[in-house]
Amino acid sequence: MKRALLIILIISLVLMIGCEQTISNQDTIVDTECTTDNDCITTGCSGTICQSKDKEQIRTTCIYSPKYECYKEIGCRCLQNRCAWDKTKEFDECIEKNS
Repeated sequence: MKRALLIILIISLVLMIGCEQTISNQDTIVDTECTTDNDCITTGCSGTICQSKDKEQIRTTCIYSPKYECYKEIGCRCLQNRCAWDKTKEFDECIEKNS
């Protein structure tokens, strides 16, 4: 019984390690390092991910939501050595209106 549980655990770990990383919450700030705004890029299928240009691009599902248009109004910047969205009051209002 213990051996069967150990085998199941090992197989589960192997499957988890082999899975491709995706982000379902496309508003996520990705932990990256940067020194200037030029180190950051907008990526993801809907353009809602802000990440370092030196990291492998994060893949997201290709779905549409009206709130994704709001991201065109803000910048993907280097804030405190992390690539993050430079959100504004107008952005927050746009997200609320389109949610």
